Order: sequence, then C-alpha cells, then structure tokens
Amino acid sequence: GGTAVKVWDLAMTGKGLRELNDAHSKVIMDLDLDDKASTLISASFDGFVKVFNAVDFTHLCSYKQTGPCTCVAWRPDGHGLMVGLDDGSWQFRSRGKTGKTKKKAVGEGELVVGKRVLRRGKKDGPLKDDDDDEEESEARQKSKKWKREEGFLRGHLHQPELEDHVVDQQGRAGRESKVTYLFRKFEYRKLAEYLFHYTKPREPSYGLSIVSQLLEQGALASALSEMGEELCLEALRWLQGAYSVSTDSLQQSLINELLLQLIDCNECLRPPQSHKLIEAMEKVEKMILKELQNQEELFETAGAIESIFS
Repeated sequence: GGTAVKVWDLAMTGKGLRELNDAHSKVIMDLDLDDKASTLISASFDGFVKVFNAVDFTHLCSYKQTGPCTCVAWRPDGHGLMVGLDDGSWQFRSRGKTGKTKKKAVGEGELVVGKRVLRRGKKDGPLKDDDDDEEESEARQKSKKWKREEGFLRGHLHQPELEDHVVDQQGRAGRESKVTYLFRKFEYRKLAEYLFHYTKPREPSYGLSIVSQLLEQGALASALSEMGEELCLEALRWLQGAYSVSTDSLQQSLINELLLQLIDCNECLRPPQSHKLIEAMEKVEKMILKELQNQEELFETAGAIESIFS
C-alpha cells in the first residue's frame, strides 16, 4: 500500500509503464477499471474516491466520502460505482453520461436536481437518498438534545430533581489477569508453563495459589501430564526454590502434592535419564531429607517436653 498509482507491463516486459505519485494523501486501499478499461477509480483512507483517465492518468473528478474508504468497484455496466467505508457502511453513486452530448440548458424557473446518491448503513435495509439521511440525522440530533436537556440524560448544567435517585457510576472493570484468563479458557497446560516460567519460587505464595486452584478443579494432573524434559527440569528447579523458603505447613503440603503429581504424570522422571534431571532430582531429595530430619528433631523435643510435664 502507498499513496501512488503504478502500472506495469506484466504480459511482455514486467517493467513499470506509468506512475502517478501522491494520488492520495493516505494509503490507497483499492483500485478498479470500468468495463471499457478506460477509466480508473481509486479509494483511499483519506476519505476520497478519485476518478482518472486510465490512459494518461488525467484526474477527472473526486468524491468526498464520510469516512475512510476501504474498497471500490464499478458497476458491471459502468454506469455507477460502489464504495465501502471503514465503518461498515457503503454508498452507491451513479455515473454521469459521457460523450459529446451537450448539457441541456436550464430554463428560467426550472428546478435543478442533482445526482442521486444511495446509501445503505451497517445493517441491511432499504436504500435511502441523501435527503432522507439529512432528515433522519436532524431528527436524531433533536432526540439527543431532548434526552440531554429534558429527558433522562441530563446535561452537566442540569441538577437532579428531589424525587430522583442518583446512582454513582462504577468505573470500568480492570483488565483480567493472565492466570484468570487461562483458567476461564481451561488452558491447564499453559497454566503449568506460566507457573514454572513466570512465578518466583523464592516467593511461592502466588505460584502455590495456582496449584491450589488446580487441585480444587481436579486439573493438576492434567496440567502436569507429560510435560517433557525441559519443562520438568524447570519444575524441579522451581520446587527447589520453594522448598528452601517455605515454612508454612499449608505451603509445604501444596509443594509436596505438586512434586508427587509431577513424578506420577511424567515418565521422564521415573527414573530420570538425563544428567540435568538426575542432578535436579537429587537436590530436591536432599531438601526433603533435611525437612524430615528437622521434623524428627521437633518430635524428639516435643517428647522431652511432654515427659517433663508427665
């Protein structure tokens, strides 16, 4: 796309024949030749439809549209053209007669009628004249003014009446988070990838909240099933970080459940084959053994205190 119109000789040389620079001020969206290949029309985002002589690129006329134009086409018989607009509406314009016929002089007192322009809006409906559109537009403006000043849509200068109930408008809801979107779309595998790639294992609360919600929905096994060696390695590294900082019993139970499901749902971990997976599993095992040792010491301390009071 661009603002220039170019013609190439595709049949013989493949080289450019003619170029019309800056035919429009914005990008040209569509071009079309009439049935005799003598007249070219162009539609652009600058809101203009322009008509050119296809031989020497002489500018014949322009049509200003109500908005950016996206497509244009001649009627098969060449007696009119159709224009599509960016807002979804389209317009039909009849083509004036060409040739050496002279225009009929307008006599005194005669009414001059312009070309008929037909439009159809976004929704399918009957074709309407420009005059009809002007009448409807004026009626809509009056309706809006009444609603703003006299109806229920008052302007900023109008105060509510004593019997009116004023409702504070709530602000627009914030954009939903990535995790909320993935849960709404049931993208459980992507949730697992998000958990191990983008949540911080040294601050496991957010990541473990995802695990807890997956458990509630019965989807943890589905999220962790056959993830492959690379993602399993990321998962084991995430668990190492979570084990090293977790002190809460609820968090520890979620971490243990996550590890068990990870091993059960991935054959590459039963047993691990690659050197990196073996090394990561050994580090996780050391952390678990250290946690068990701490628990044994707690049990011994609890037993000693109980014997004192007994």
